[in-house]
Amino acid sequence: MSQNNGIYAIYRIYGSKETFIYIGKTTRSFLQRINEHYNDWLFAVRGQIRIRIEILTFPI
Repeated sequence: MSQNNGIYAIYRIYGSKETFIYIGKTTRSFLQRINEHYNDWLFAVRGQIRIRIEILTFPI
């Protein structure tokens, strides 16, 4: 699944509160894009990170 592409949303859980922090679309793998976010800014986010993904497919 991590090699697919599509849309994704990043949430943070801190204490008992879940907060939406980012939504994105990628044509590369989810793993590659999330790693880029981690290197840029996600490493500094406090709390637990949750990522929800949706794979986009289009009929030919």
